[in-house]
Amino acid sequence: MIDRDTLLRAICASPDDDAPRLAFADRLDEHGDPHLAEFIRVQIELARLPTGQRPGHPLAEREQQLFARHGSWKHVIGHELQTTYLDLNCFDRGFHHVWRGESFHFARLAKDWWRYGPIDLAMIGFGLPKCAELKYAETAAAHPLLRHLRTVRLLGRELTGKWVEAFLGQTGGCAWRRLELMSNRLTDATCTFLARSHLAASSCELHIDSNRVTGAGRQALNEVFGDRLVDRSAVS
Repeated sequence: MIDRDTLLRAICASPDDDAPRLAFADRLDEHGDPHLAEFIRVQIELARLPTGQRPGHPLAEREQQLFARHGSWKHVIGHELQTTYLDLNCFDRGFHHVWRGESFHFARLAKDWWRYGPIDLAMIGFGLPKCAELKYAETAAAHPLLRHLRTVRLLGRELTGKWVEAFLGQTGGCAWRRLELMSNRLTDATCTFLARSHLAASSCELHIDSNRVTGAGRQALNEVFGDRLVDRSAVS
């Protein structure tokens, strides 16, 4: 039987491949965790169905039944390294795929990030003044996990344009599908930076929710991102 860490590395290296996930489920059966093993297999089978066929499908009902027993799971990956509640929406094909924490937590994230499992969404918070310190932006931008993410969400009242610029200025090699900037301190200057950043030439969607952005800032973004811009700002 392949050891746990080898399987985790394989899952993280090929997140779209079901084979290492199924091998991990086999290992769970061998180590007395059959309900989590079945949960992985059920979620994989559900993911293979067309989206419209999933609600009401017997597999969806079984998924709920198995998740209701998560208190008995012994080897759930990723969650035990975070301070978040188990939420079914945070699982994808059997594994916790969301990382949550403040910016300084992300900056200090261990380099052996694969121990968290196949994380593809990072929710980086800015709830304290400490979070906006630029040293965390520079350290976070160098973390190898960023290159494996599909969605990056930066959110909180302390998120500033300077932090965004310091962070994105060093992440040119990342191929994110979606960047969300949720704050009330982003301005037109941030929009100008984003319009000139490496994201402009990528396929990344940009989601903003910023109450200091004016029509000029939106126009600068819209000219570059077009329908890749999702603007939920309330102030015009």
